[in-house]
Amino acid sequence: MLAPLLALLLAGTSQAAPIESRALALFDAQCSTLDSTDALMARIRAAGWQPYDPAGTPLAALLAYHANEQQPGWKLENWAFAQGADRSLILVVTRAGRPDNPSVECRVFAPGMKQPPSIAIVETWAGAAPKQKFDHSGVLAWEWSPGLRASHSGGTAVLYIAPDSPMLAQFKSPGLMIAAQR
Repeated sequence: MLAPLLALLLAGTSQAAPIESRALALFDAQCSTLDSTDALMARIRAAGWQPYDPAGTPLAALLAYHANEQQPGWKLENWAFAQGADRSLILVVTRAGRPDNPSVECRVFAPGMKQPPSIAIVETWAGAAPKQKFDHSGVLAWEWSPGLRASHSGGTAVLYIAPDSPMLAQFKSPGLMIAAQR
């Protein structure tokens, strides 16, 4: 039973693979090591991703929403990346916190994803049961704390927001997001 799922996960970023498989593979390729924002962005650029300005998109609204939640004395910086004109998957690197000790976050967004991800694909990819699982009002989420990878000390999460979710006003951007923080 696991063989077909593993084959699907190992399909890499082939356009024929389901979007959640492509997003999870991208996350593994780019977000597994959260050593520093500079090193993370250098690896992302070396893999062919280019800076992307999400202005005017729901992603920009989400990033602006988080910028407004900063605490006094904290600094928040976001960098978004895409592969050429393809916007089916977006990488976002965030540095947040006190300037002397910021956190590093890497997120993969699949903003056009209209259907929830396959639970079997996500849970097989994780290889561990989530600490928390949520499925309500068009929001489906898994959370692992500590995170799934050694450098994910702040946790790993997979979140899906349906385009018609009443929670969209809070989350700002529909689709799939996979995130990790150090």
